[in-house]
Amino acid sequence: MMYLFLLVLQAHAEDVLIIWDDQTGAAELQTALALDGLTVDLSDTSESNYDGTNPDPNSYQTVIHLNGTTYSAEMPLAGQQTLVSYVQSGGGYIHTEWHAFQINSGQMTTMRDLILFDRVSGSEGPLTWEIDTLQTNHEVLTNIPQSFTFQGGSNEGSIHPFSTEPATVLMSASTGDTVA
Repeated sequence: MMYLFLLVLQAHAEDVLIIWDDQTGAAELQTALALDGLTVDLSDTSESNYDGTNPDPNSYQTVIHLNGTTYSAEMPLAGQQTLVSYVQSGGGYIHTEWHAFQINSGQMTTMRDLILFDRVSGSEGPLTWEIDTLQTNHEVLTNIPQSFTFQGGSNEGSIHPFSTEPATVLMSASTGDTVA
């Protein structure tokens, strides 16, 4: 999925903030994105302590919010509110599927409109992703194979049914998970 991040960011951003959950993994993502020509900073603290000022996201075109190891600790309300305002003002936002877990657990509800997925359960194992037949010409999917498989974890659920500005499903996994 790294190359999907790269394609989205190449088309829409130069300055990226990674709000991290695991500093080592975030540093690896930072290096990969920097090698692709992006300017990437890491937050000053983990996402479970992010308050919207460490740093302020408004200096960036896109925020990547990682949450795979800190999903049991909710981001402070001030951080959630800052990210919602940032997106409402036009900022780009990429999140992980663990946000759906937190919404399902009654956490991060301030960010409901930013969380693309609903959760039923989760699983780990080989995932085969396939491009939705209606989206084969979508700009984000340029140079992405029609299908590919990798070992990973997956949110089992569906795209959230937003009443306005609905999300578009670009790919689905063998577990029924989606990429929007």
